[in-house]
Amino acid sequence: MDLPCGNWSAHDTVAQSIYYVAHAADWGTTLDIAPRRGEGYYETNPVLGTHPSRARVNTHFAVTGLLHMAISCVLSPKYRTVWQYTTIAVEVGYASNNLKIGLNLNF
Repeated sequence: MDLPCGNWSAHDTVAQSIYYVAHAADWGTTLDIAPRRGEGYYETNPVLGTHPSRARVNTHFAVTGLLHMAISCVLSPKYRTVWQYTTIAVEVGYASNNLKIGLNLNF
């Protein structure tokens, strides 16, 4: 019996790694929202709520990071590539916007 990631390639590993770098940047900048509550910053992700706690942000990003790997693992190579590059673009977009509006990486 083949494992779900039996067709995982070196390219998949690179794409997944890039995703995690972008995911970490989004995570870190999202953590910077909590201590800046009175400065007009707020979260736009409805799952997290407008002013999420650090614990909620950490839980959300840890879980979504694991889910991303699980989804990547079970997709066929054709769809995996689309999934990985789309989610990389989304994470880069969120992290870039957060940095642009003055948030910092706050781990």
